[in-house]
Amino acid sequence: MVPQFPPLIAQLRQLAQGYRGFHTPGHQRGRGAPASLRAWWGEAVFTADLAEIPGLDNLGQPEGILRSAQARVAEIFGAEHTWFLVNGATAGVLASLLAVHRENGCVILPRHVHQSVIHGLILTGAKPIFILPEWDAQQQVWGGIDPEKLTAILASKNHSSINALVLNSPTYKGVCGAVAECIEIAHKYNIPVIVDEAHGAHFPFHPQLPDSALTLGADVVIHSTHKVLTSLTQSALLHQQGNRISPQRISQCLRLVQSSSPSYLLLASLVAMAEQMAEQAETLFDQLLTQLTWFIPAINYIPGFSTLKINADQIGFTAQDPTRLVIQTQELGVTGFMLDELLHEQYKITAEFPDYGDLTFILSPSHTEADLQIFVQALQEISTNRPAQPLTALPPLPAVTEAVMSPREAFFAPQRMLPWREAVGKTCATMVSPYPPGIPILLPGEWIAPEVVDYLQEIDRLGGQVVGVEIDQTIAVVSNW
Repeated sequence: MVPQFPPLIAQLRQLAQGYRGFHTPGHQRGRGAPASLRAWWGEAVFTADLAEIPGLDNLGQPEGILRSAQARVAEIFGAEHTWFLVNGATAGVLASLLAVHRENGCVILPRHVHQSVIHGLILTGAKPIFILPEWDAQQQVWGGIDPEKLTAILASKNHSSINALVLNSPTYKGVCGAVAECIEIAHKYNIPVIVDEAHGAHFPFHPQLPDSALTLGADVVIHSTHKVLTSLTQSALLHQQGNRISPQRISQCLRLVQSSSPSYLLLASLVAMAEQMAEQAETLFDQLLTQLTWFIPAINYIPGFSTLKINADQIGFTAQDPTRLVIQTQELGVTGFMLDELLHEQYKITAEFPDYGDLTFILSPSHTEADLQIFVQALQEISTNRPAQPLTALPPLPAVTEAVMSPREAFFAPQRMLPWREAVGKTCATMVSPYPPGIPILLPGEWIAPEVVDYLQEIDRLGGQVVGVEIDQTIAVVSNW
């Protein structure tokens, strides 16, 4: 049976059948592609790798088939307007911040936002008003912000200078904050709300999943649709609704940060993913959620292992994404870094990202029951063969240090490179993040405290990656010259 193709994909297939092209890309529908890739990938992937030729519209200003495709995806996700992103969710975050920016404006945001939000502050020059999110010390996990802290800030500030409230929910570890309450508070002051829901693109498609920020009234929501859903890596969506952020302005700003040569492989994957959700989402997620009813208890039954379970009555911990599996490792006496290496090298099981005391995995409808059974068996073997032992304590998570310059001022200031220890007491000129998840522990413009360096050096010693510190263990600081 021949599948029914969405219009964009049908048009792409028709145009790929044959014509003489004198345009990019240079492989000319695969004829000149490297033989090794043709043998591995086949011919079809190259024939679909077309440029914005007649009949395929213009992503920067769509007027035909791409415009219709975006409208269809908006309908499926429940948005008023949707834009295709080919530079990842990062492009959506940057465009959103550019769209709301006013000179000398401020942005309210949690301190544990993704690095792309800080990049947006650097590009716009907006001054950050940080709210420290809630911290569960027992499980060592961040939640969302306390709505009362947001209320206090808005009551004490000139809200006319505030460009937007930015929220990131869910977190990398699947924790959802009090998004509905924060949106309601911001909207009382007519402040637009941008939600980085990169890891929650699947939320609109099953009632047992947390509520999407779209249904909760956010003005802009960014979805990374390759994390749990099935589009290709680097593809994402930006959604808009309401009248606080102009869709025309978003289009203008996307042209600043998106490629002018978008990959139609990425665009086709976005369209196909959305139609898949429209037709099969409930069945697919029913299957996954049913499997989790035995999978999660099976892990918790293994000596030395437990999974993250939030307390929904705790401030900042409103809901938990069941597709995000966080296995805590302290009781077993190993770090998340050690368990990550062991699973990858000995069992060919690769996690999403390790942390000191836990290891995070993404579960999707693409996983089979056999996958989950093999996973449990691996943990059982590890538990049996490695007796519990005390785990050396990580230095306490450093408190947020004082910002002496804005991120933009520090980023563009004269800089010099110093070894970590010599950088203590200086002003950071770059962003420093244990990665993934890319949540900065030092921002441009912040004072470098000794306990921050202690923490980063310990993460590095334990096998984590610290992005922003060079291979020679130096860091960029604002020059005093």
